[in-house]
Amino acid sequence: HTHTHTSMPLAKTYLKYSAEASFGAIASSTSNSVLLGENLVAAAAVEDVIVWDVRRGVQAKRLPGERHEVTYLTVSSNGRLLAAGYGDGAIRLWNLDTAHCTVTLSGHRGPVTCLRFDGEGARLASGSQDTTVIVWDVVNESGIVRFKGHKGPVTACAFLTMADAVITCSKDTYIKVWDLTTQHCVDTLVGHRNEVTSLTMSRDQSTMVTGAASNELLVWSICSAEEARAKAGAESDAAILSDVVFEKVGALQRQSTHRVVTVEFSSDDRILACQAADKTVEFFVVRTEQEVKKRVGRKNKRRREKAKSLDGSADDAAASEELSVEELLAIKYAPLHILRAKAKIRSMQLGPAARDQVYQVLLGFHSNCVRTFTLDVSKKIAESSLQHELVFPGHRTPVRAVTLCYDDALILTTSNQGAKVWNSQTGECVRNLDAGYGICAAFVPGNRHALIGTRDGEVQLFDLRSGALLESIEAHTGAVWSLDVQPDKRGFVTGSADRDVKFFEFELVQAENARGKRLSCAHVRTLKMSEDVLCVRFSPDQKLLAVSLLDSSVKVFYADSLKFFLSLYGHKLPVVCMDISADSTLLLTGSADKNVKVWGLDFGDCHKSFFAHQDTITAVKFVATTHYFFSVGKDHLIKYWDADRFEQITTMEGHHGEVWGCAVSKRGDLMVTCSHDRTIRTWRRTDELLSLEEERERERDLAYEAEQEAEEARMSRALQTEEASLPGKKGTETLMAAERIMEAVQLAEQEAFKDPSAPPNPVLAAYGHTEASDYVLQVLNGVRSSELEEALLVMPFSFVLKLLPLFEKWIEHRQSIERVSRCVLFIFRVHQNQIVMSDGLLDTVDRLRTNLKEALRELKDLMGFNMAAMKYLGHRLEEQGVHMFEDVETKIQQKRRKKRKVTLA
Repeated sequence: HTHTHTSMPLAKTYLKYSAEASFGAIASSTSNSVLLGENLVAAAAVEDVIVWDVRRGVQAKRLPGERHEVTYLTVSSNGRLLAAGYGDGAIRLWNLDTAHCTVTLSGHRGPVTCLRFDGEGARLASGSQDTTVIVWDVVNESGIVRFKGHKGPVTACAFLTMADAVITCSKDTYIKVWDLTTQHCVDTLVGHRNEVTSLTMSRDQSTMVTGAASNELLVWSICSAEEARAKAGAESDAAILSDVVFEKVGALQRQSTHRVVTVEFSSDDRILACQAADKTVEFFVVRTEQEVKKRVGRKNKRRREKAKSLDGSADDAAASEELSVEELLAIKYAPLHILRAKAKIRSMQLGPAARDQVYQVLLGFHSNCVRTFTLDVSKKIAESSLQHELVFPGHRTPVRAVTLCYDDALILTTSNQGAKVWNSQTGECVRNLDAGYGICAAFVPGNRHALIGTRDGEVQLFDLRSGALLESIEAHTGAVWSLDVQPDKRGFVTGSADRDVKFFEFELVQAENARGKRLSCAHVRTLKMSEDVLCVRFSPDQKLLAVSLLDSSVKVFYADSLKFFLSLYGHKLPVVCMDISADSTLLLTGSADKNVKVWGLDFGDCHKSFFAHQDTITAVKFVATTHYFFSVGKDHLIKYWDADRFEQITTMEGHHGEVWGCAVSKRGDLMVTCSHDRTIRTWRRTDELLSLEEERERERDLAYEAEQEAEEARMSRALQTEEASLPGKKGTETLMAAERIMEAVQLAEQEAFKDPSAPPNPVLAAYGHTEASDYVLQVLNGVRSSELEEALLVMPFSFVLKLLPLFEKWIEHRQSIERVSRCVLFIFRVHQNQIVMSDGLLDTVDRLRTNLKEALRELKDLMGFNMAAMKYLGHRLEEQGVHMFEDVETKIQQKRRKKRKVTLA
């Protein structure tokens, strides 16, 4: 007998490239920046949050995000918690001492647009583009309530402590007051005719100022219902329905005509700052009642004197008429100073007074930089001056080109405003090159010099050791779109919009101001073309030169004689990027028609055409000695392909803007990309294997999740009509949590009906539990606090019935009382009707009610006893002269300040 073995073909695997580092972003324009201390600033760097030391200009901490951009930042009153809102609606709370994310809150279905902690930092209010407002319990790490009532994105929010309420404003022109006790909207303020963009309240919460897309700020007075009744008097019949009353006082005129972005009171209520959507910040001084009375008295006196001089027998009463509301407001909020910046401002924060009457002002700019200013109001005319600026570690404008040096140690990037050299290992900017608008760049062999082709048609040669411009060659009359160094490293070629391909050779010339020679370039020959040249590439064996033209064709010439060899037609739009494989057999072309084509260089035949991206392809690069290649495009994506098997290997996400350039190291282990979001990202080849089947499955899962989320958002908009609802969001994580609970309950049920002599379930043995109920409790405690309600909500009622006896057992044994009581109360609130209708459950319900009351009272007593004991111990320690930690910290800071003053003196 002969046996034939049919072996299954092995699936082709590839080595995975994973994101290594991201640098170049100082402060993204998608989010505001916040002050954390005198010299510390937290700013969004696309999806990460960076804590910068602005005095030294270095990173102090990096708080890494995931896929989505940061859209809003706020810090708690004690300065220890930083809340970051993201583009997918998630909110992360970061502990600034440890730089760890303590909790993730998921509730919004759109980008987070505003965040605000309450005075104690125990609650957090968030507003979103999905028009909802959610109030979160920071301690319990869960949502309290979701408010729905605005018809446009929520732009700002604040807590009103006197009435336990939240105030929000929105682009729907309304300001709403939400009562947290009754969970209803108790007041809607109609005063603005445009989108309301910002609100702020004085420290005593007696005044509110709101800004909109108009040239005025509205001032509102806030008082309790009792005060309002007392003011109105007994004769008023107006019914005061809410606990707090808002009254529009008047309007403050602004200088700027652009919309308000931020309006903010200083911590001592002496200054009101207003940032517009341009380059200005206006400051108003807030006068006290006594100062206002003085000014009014002076004004009336001047009026009387003026009237007397005009008419000798003027009536005093007529001269001292009542001042109008606008005049009184102009006296109370007097224009103080206008800070004019050089670039468009993205965000503003008014810090506390650093010294007597000297305030710190933080400005974040759209141009990827942060500056702090001091506002000195002690002088007769207030002054603002630049204190610190953070501009060096990033480009002001989008990054246009990127290239790696020959040993992969340095990265060169170009932009509209100069070029920068980066250390590829640390991501630090090591040189700033004062170049023109660089569109293409290359390192000169030896890694000591760099070439930059500019939009003006110049080729600039820089010395990287000094950062000096050695030579600027006026090579072309149009933009230099492409530049490629010859494989023999003796020269380079440029392609330009003036239809010329020019060849240059490196040479050494006598240095002007020093002994010795320096590098230079000499033009040796020109190849005239019929159309604008968009890209030029030498084949690695230097036999061929490929030139792409504006007529969507690619011409291939012999590099030595410049004789015509091949013409490649096929693209519908111009080819903007090309690359040739290391063995000089394949040519890649990427075009504005969103296709990548693979051509054979022996006969000029098109091997394959891929519909690669959803927008223009900006760069294609082969990986070292392989036929694998990367393509990047304006659709923000990086794709990895196999040109032999004509398959897409994987898609890499990371950038949040058009990806303009891509460079691959000589060994192929490092890939660098640059983007419109001003970041430079490095991707490192790992030992992890990728299989195509797994990648396709992952892509399908991601597409399904996105589809489900969109469907869920659409359903919630259609169904949710009530004002207050659950703050959770149904997602894959909540579904998985519900599945884990149901599996644990099933396991407990199986254990209950099992023979006592049978061995325990291996799952229980693995977790070290003897009782199945303990395992169920462990699973329940493992569910994220913010997802608990949603997980219980998606569970079928049959499983809820199985949970009730377990709740009873846990309460009896006093296990996780807080979590169990929360579950019990939520289940009874949701399934009240079904539970009441089930006769067999009434005894269980009664026992649960009695036991839970008792257990909660015991827990409350225990907490009260512990609090009293802590206070007693604190008093005893103080009597013995031992200070508490907070006092020690403040005393150390005071000593440091004194030392600083002495050294300055």
